[in-house]
Amino acid sequence: FVQNQTLRIYYKSVEANCAFSAQFAFSVSKRSFPNAVDRNRIKRLLRESIRHQKNEFYQTLHAKKTQLLILVNYQPKAITTKKNIEEATAQLLKKISNALPIN
Repeated sequence: FVQNQTLRIYYKSVEANCAFSAQFAFSVSKRSFPNAVDRNRIKRLLRESIRHQKNEFYQTLHAKKTQLLILVNYQPKAITTKKNIEEATAQLLKKISNALPIN
């Protein structure tokens, strides 16, 4: 896994015949955010940040001939800004891309 102050991302390489190079799941702690409205907002922000950056990430995965299962876990105890989430996502997706072996 890779992490920073905002996100923790678990990933696993799989051999699946899927149309996409990566499949994402998102989790937000119910203990930290007891209101479903807050959890849903954070998940929406996470999905949006992945959507903005997935084209470049998919190209890297396609070039390395790798398929991944990815779980994105939100860490802070308070809702952060959209910009902060996008920066954290970009940083960690870059780390994952660099860590993958070239096939």
